[in-house]
Amino acid sequence: MGWGRDRRQARNHRLKERIAGMAFLDAQARAVLFEPPDTHEETLARYALTPEDVAFARRRRRSHNRLGFAVQLALVRDLGRPLRPGETIPAAVLDTVADQIGIDPVVFELYARRDETRREHLAEIVAQLDLRTMRERDYRLCIRAAATGAVATERVNRSYSP
Repeated sequence: MGWGRDRRQARNHRLKERIAGMAFLDAQARAVLFEPPDTHEETLARYALTPEDVAFARRRRRSHNRLGFAVQLALVRDLGRPLRPGETIPAAVLDTVADQIGIDPVVFELYARRDETRREHLAEIVAQLDLRTMRERDYRLCIRAAATGAVATERVNRSYSP
C-alpha cells in the first residue's frame, strides 16, 4: 500500500520538476489573470460589491479593517486569491472599493499590521463564500478541462492555418 503511494509521489515530483521550468503565460498574461487591475475602468467592472458584500464588510469595527476586509473579499472574488502579506494594492482598486463602502482609501495603510487580522478576515470570507482548498481530485479535473481546452484550441488553430 505504501509502495504505490511512494511511486505516485515520485511521479508527481518528476512532473513538478519538468513543469517548473516551463512558462505557459507571458508576464502580461499572468498579470491579467493573477494581479489586480490598475485602471479605474477595469476596476469598476471587476470590483463592484453587492449590497451583501458591503454589509459584510461593515461588520468590522474600524474603518481600516472594513476597507481591508472589502479589498480582500474583492480579490478573492476576482482573482481567487487573498491579499498577500506586504502587497501593494493599486490605487484604482482602493479608490473603487473605498468609494463603495464610504471610507477614505488612505486608511488602508493601517490594515493588517497584524498578520493575524488578515488571516482571520480571510477565514471569514472563505466560510461566507463556502470555499475550500483544492484537493487532488480537483487538480485532476482541472488538468482534464485544460487539456480538453488546449486540444480544442489546437483544432481551431489548425483549421484556420493558411
